[in-house]
Amino acid sequence: MSYKQWAFNFFITVICLNIIVAILIVKATFVKNYAFQINVFGVMSAFFLVSGIILGILSFKNKEKKDFKKLLGLCGNLVILFLNLVLPIIAFQYV
Repeated sequence: MSYKQWAFNFFITVICLNIIVAILIVKATFVKNYAFQINVFGVMSAFFLVSGIILGILSFKNKEKKDFKKLLGLCGNLVILFLNLVLPIIAFQYV
């Protein structure tokens, strides 16, 4: 499989893991304490995010054929990284 394919797969994985974390956070506010699961999925999400960005960069470096997987693989992961860095900073300003 090419770098762009792996970057795209990791992007989809990060989206799914972030949805799982969001669901667990909502459940934790009402029912149980899911702190361990939230931490595990958060670390997995961070690993796949960084891996996806690295593979996306390698895809551009190796000048692989351009298609939507290459664009989503790199740009999607960069957008998620940006949101993961900026949203907590904005949230802590208003606390």
